[in-house]
Amino acid sequence: MELSLKNVTSYDKNKYTKISLEKRINILYGQNGAGKSTISNFFYNPADDDYRDCRCTNINNYRPLVYNTKFIEDNFFDKD
Repeated sequence: MELSLKNVTSYDKNKYTKISLEKRINILYGQNGAGKSTISNFFYNPADDDYRDCRCTNINNYRPLVYNTKFIEDNFFDKD
């Protein structure tokens, strides 16, 4: 699977940044502002309009599991 990010948060607006995610388990780490949350948010909700210029090959062959801030907010906090 290859993730191609463009025109979203810290990623270039004019060209794709390509990230290979071929391993069965992928762990993302890096400095603040490096784009870790952008990647996890894409997999959490790829249909979000923020990701209209982003692509992921073979995503239907995988089931990404995302545990990020958005997941916690959606599943562990009252909506009231």
